[in-house]
Amino acid sequence: MTSTMGPVNYITSGREMSFQPNVSTANSSTDHSQVTLTGYIFDEKLIAQFDFFFNCFFLHFLSLIGVVTNILNIFVLWRHSFSETTTIWLLSMSVTDLITSVVHPLRRINCIVDQFDPVAGLTSRAVSVVYLVNIPDIFISASMFITTAIAVERLVAVLLPLKVSQIFTPSRVIWTIALLYAYTVIMLGPTWFFLSYIIIFDPIYNVTRGGYMLSQFYASDYENLTKYATGSLTQLFTSVTFITIVTCSVILSIKLTISRSKTLAKMTSWKSGSRQVRDMKVVKMLLTVCLVNAGISIPTVTIQFFLLYSNLSILSAGKFHYLLRSIVSILYQVNADVNFFIYVTVSTKFAKTLRTMLQCFRLRPSFNIAKADVHGMEMEE
Repeated sequence: MTSTMGPVNYITSGREMSFQPNVSTANSSTDHSQVTLTGYIFDEKLIAQFDFFFNCFFLHFLSLIGVVTNILNIFVLWRHSFSETTTIWLLSMSVTDLITSVVHPLRRINCIVDQFDPVAGLTSRAVSVVYLVNIPDIFISASMFITTAIAVERLVAVLLPLKVSQIFTPSRVIWTIALLYAYTVIMLGPTWFFLSYIIIFDPIYNVTRGGYMLSQFYASDYENLTKYATGSLTQLFTSVTFITIVTCSVILSIKLTISRSKTLAKMTSWKSGSRQVRDMKVVKMLLTVCLVNAGISIPTVTIQFFLLYSNLSILSAGKFHYLLRSIVSILYQVNADVNFFIYVTVSTKFAKTLRTMLQCFRLRPSFNIAKADVHGMEMEE
């Protein structure tokens, strides 16, 4: 996950907790304004500018889009029948993505505060790192697990069409979503206690401010907890979901292509044919959601494993490390935004409901004005 800390030692200094890699110290003659990475030179100032753009502007802009689009998703899906498991899956995903869009910017809110008050920025950074940084991971992970569950359900629907309604009932889907949330919270639970918030005196600004340090819990079993955070969670939350979604999507694509011609050939009546076409459109929409999720996950998984298995000296670069983590955050937020555009493009039912709902909102002000005029005429009489 994006907030998972890398395999580095933490050293608390007077100003801020710094990273000390488990490698030999760099030569004192090294130009610290640049970071060397496998033969390439990265200007830290340029990296800092990119990081500022991603965290202080682009992430918040995408989060705002996510809030608007997922609210629209919830309003539209709420009008559909909850007897269909598809509606429950998509509604739960929209709620999860909405919360992600609301809380995601909180982990990097300090970069905005820092522009107005550097001391308050350092304190807000400590608060976000200790208390807020893991909150988005719960909902990002839950969204990934829900997408994985949708892919599995659609695969079962194709392989066992007569039994899928018995296996995935609305009540079971709701329980599955609740269990996925519980599983996510339990698995991420230890990472909430890695750092402790402290009050320190900053000799540079000559003030007392908030800071953070390794918690006693983390320091007591540092190596195993680091392996769990950087290894086990990455495998379970990133690799397993990605492989499952891709596998199910590939099988679904093949089955959908084969069954399309057979379905069209077996249509004996307009009623049965329209039902089969509608079912295929639902499968196509859910398959598109899974494929887009998998496509966005490819660079995310690549960056996650790059940070996990690359040379530790790369992590000591600091700014470059955080830049890659910022890119991961951006990709997760894009994943939370994109479903609305898929629904509008692929689902005619969703698009029709959305148009009807927007038309009602447009007509409501004029209706209220007309109602007020009538009421005024009654009062005059």
